[in-house]
Amino acid sequence: MQYPLYAKGQKACKVAHAVLHIESMFGSLPVDKGKILYMGCVDPHLIYGCKIVLDTSYQLLNYLGDVQLSFFHWLLGLSKTSIKCATYSESGIMPLHYQRLILAIRFLQYCLSCPLSCCVHSAFNEYWQLHMQGHKLWLSDIKNILSIFCLSYSLQVENM
Repeated sequence: MQYPLYAKGQKACKVAHAVLHIESMFGSLPVDKGKILYMGCVDPHLIYGCKIVLDTSYQLLNYLGDVQLSFFHWLLGLSKTSIKCATYSESGIMPLHYQRLILAIRFLQYCLSCPLSCCVHSAFNEYWQLHMQGHKLWLSDIKNILSIFCLSYSLQVENM
């Protein structure tokens, strides 16, 4: 069985290779233009569905992160063993792990900010009841991922 996250990673890898193939046809690709192509062509595959389905498989998430890192290593002319921090600071791109988490938290913020008459608010209330009954759902995944990435942070959610 092929996981959807892995399939999206394969698509992102193919698109990244196609974007970087431009160099063989037109010469050196400037970093700013490469970043625009990355954000328009590769990044949508890497962040696909992250607002709703969180990453519970770190092996698959690392695979997606490797696609991102490989793209910018090639674009910046860095070796595969170069420091990750330097790659992110030189490219101005956010690490994929954090980018996907931030998008999920923004979606949570959107759900909480919807007016009472909105269907999203009603659906979130139903979801909240399930969460309060102890079911392992999306909000539990956000809490778990926050505890891994941000050791000193905990998500405190009060009754609605």
